[in-house]
Amino acid sequence: MRRSVPYHDQARGQGDPIRTLVCVTGRSAAGKSTAADHLGESLSVPSFSLGSHQRARFSANGGPQRYHDELGLETTYYGLWDEWLGRIGSMMSGSRKGMVVEGVYTYAFVDALREAFRHDEVRILHIATSRQDRLSFHMKRSGLGRGAATAELERLDAIKFDVGLGEMVDRAHLTVRNTAIGGLAGFLRNAESGAAALFGEVRR
Repeated sequence: MRRSVPYHDQARGQGDPIRTLVCVTGRSAAGKSTAADHLGESLSVPSFSLGSHQRARFSANGGPQRYHDELGLETTYYGLWDEWLGRIGSMMSGSRKGMVVEGVYTYAFVDALREAFRHDEVRILHIATSRQDRLSFHMKRSGLGRGAATAELERLDAIKFDVGLGEMVDRAHLTVRNTAIGGLAGFLRNAESGAAALFGEVRR
């Protein structure tokens, strides 16, 4: 597993305002990307989706199961950290408040962010929803039937837990539930107020 961090934000020092990186985590098809996109826009901070980055690679490599099984997590996940940290660093360089990073499934990457951005703070926002709602969303997104969508969700969740999702959930600073009650608008309002609190809790 990758542990070294080649990127360091050397342009900032102890006297600069503390920014916050909010890492959005959760099971597959829970609404993480939807929440992260909304948070970036509503809170006026950059948003980078590791999940969207991965889905583009799935499409080019025969789907998520084939992509991970044939190439291995060292290539499909840990081997991308340098690229991700560089992208995050570029986006953080133009932000005075911080940013949202969606699709963080291992606490080792949280540690990598803390090492790269030593004068800033990292917080974890966990998005949770029911298995049935996740399945319905994944069927719409993927175009798969119920059986195939169920199998793919189980495989994607297994990969996330393999790299450390359980610890991320346990150590989350806040959990927001995406439920049918209140609909999408209610979920996004809750996510926004929760994320605003995470950004605001750091003493400036």
